[in-house]
Amino acid sequence: MARYSWQRPVRHTVAALALAFALLLGGCSGAPDAGDLQPLLQTQLRANLQSAQSAMQALGGDQGVAFMRALGAPDPAQIRVENVEIFESRELDNGDYEVRLRYDIVAGDRRDIQTRTVVSDKADSGWRLLPD
Repeated sequence: MARYSWQRPVRHTVAALALAFALLLGGCSGAPDAGDLQPLLQTQLRANLQSAQSAMQALGGDQGVAFMRALGAPDPAQIRVENVEIFESRELDNGDYEVRLRYDIVAGDRRDIQTRTVVSDKADSGWRLLPD
């Protein structure tokens, strides 16, 4: 006849609680994750390209923009950021986060892999990238 041990359910419960607590703490680390940074990077790249196009428009009109396109500059709306991978993040003394990451910039059939460090902070509306 098998004996029932009350210790087995208690051990499983303690292990489950410890795992849940570890996951809860990991989720509250405070640092932005890849999902937070992907749309911010994409918006920043699109805005930078739009600024360059506006400058070319001011200097050369439609021909300036056509020249940029001839050199391979995509339409800002075509730019996508994919495969964001965070290598390291650390909290700075002021509460901002310095994040070293890698991501793909995709425009049409072209793909460029970037590795860089960004600084991000949490505002009331969510995460934002701070200027370089």
